[in-house]
Amino acid sequence: MPVSLAKYVRSAFHGRVLNDVLPVSPTCEHLAEHLSQWLAGERLGSYDGPAPLVRVSATESSWAEYRKAPE
Repeated sequence: MPVSLAKYVRSAFHGRVLNDVLPVSPTCEHLAEHLSQWLAGERLGSYDGPAPLVRVSATESSWAEYRKAPE
């Protein structure tokens, strides 16, 4: 996990009720989308690589992934 993402997760979510923090229900799918979009917004300069892929685990054997489709 990138350091900037770890800091964001700690400051935005640690010790808080996710239903109170996010404007949508805190499913793995919504969390993956939110974090991927946050990472995309943190990119500096003229980065033109692929959008960040984020995987959020629900259990040891299930997860959701999100990557914004190219425009």
